[in-house]
Parts: sequence; C-alpha cells; structure tokens
Amino acid sequence: MKRKRDSGFTLIELMIVIAVIGILAIVIVPKVGIIKTTAKSVGIDSNQRMVEGYVRSRISSWVSAELTGSAVGTDIFNQFTGIATNDSTNAIKNPFTGLTTIPAIAAAPAAGALSVLNTVTGTDTATGSTLQGLIVVAPVETSSKITSVKIFAHDSLGNVMTDKTITVTP
Repeated sequence: MKRKRDSGFTLIELMIVIAVIGILAIVIVPKVGIIKTTAKSVGIDSNQRMVEGYVRSRISSWVSAELTGSAVGTDIFNQFTGIATNDSTNAIKNPFTGLTTIPAIAAAPAAGALSVLNTVTGTDTATGSTLQGLIVVAPVETSSKITSVKIFAHDSLGNVMTDKTITVTP
C-alpha cells in the first residue's frame, strides 16, 4: 500500500482561505470608519465636560468677585492653555484635527446666539477658521457682570451641536 504524502495546502484550499479573508475585510472596513467617528464624538464630549467642570467649580467665585465676561474668558483661556499653571497638560486636544487647541473665547451672545459664529458653514466669520471639534465658551454678562457661561461644542462639520449646549449658572 502506498501512502499519500501531505506536503502542504492545495491551490483550492488556499483560494478558499483568501476568499474568506476578503469577504471579512469587506464587512469590517466600513465599521472602522463608524468607530473612528464615534470616538471623535466622544472626544468632543470629554473636552466639553472638562471645560464644564472647571466653569462649575469657579462660577460662584467669578460672580461674587463681580468679574466681567472678558475676565472670565481670560481665566478659562489661561486654564486650558497651561498659562495659569505653567503646565500644558490641561490643554484641550481637538479630536478632529489632532492639534492642541484652546476653547475659543466669544463675545457674550445676543439673543442666545454667538454673534461671531456662522453656524451654517461652520466657520468663524471673524477669522475664517473652521470650528470643527472646537469648544466655544461664551460668558454672558448683565450690567458688566458675569451671570452665566454658555459652552458650545462643534461637530465634524463645524456646526454647533445644539443638543449638547450647556449653560452654567451660579
């Protein structure tokens, strides 16, 4: 009796394995894009919550000191650029651009909308820069005193995410 030698895989077996791997790749690749977008969206939420936490912890002292919106904006700016602490670990990283960014300081909103932002095109009309992934902090003043702070998040298109807008009051 002769014994058949097993010297490796046949061409058919290899072709079947390659076909199965190809089918799995076709199914998995679109999911990776969705996961990436979701992760970036979570990054926006994280940045916004970090700013919100700082604002909530400081707003009572800002109100009692009768600070203006400009002074509050400068305080927030300094906190998240590392100027206040000489440490850049608090700097906010934009999940879409990957750049270390800072919360944009905007003028007090008139009638609940930021006057310097064009939310249709997602660009800052003052600078022309994109707002994709940015957190915009807008101190609201009454009689030159801070009364509340609005925190706006911008999506992947640079549009304000109205469902995630946060207003912090003392």
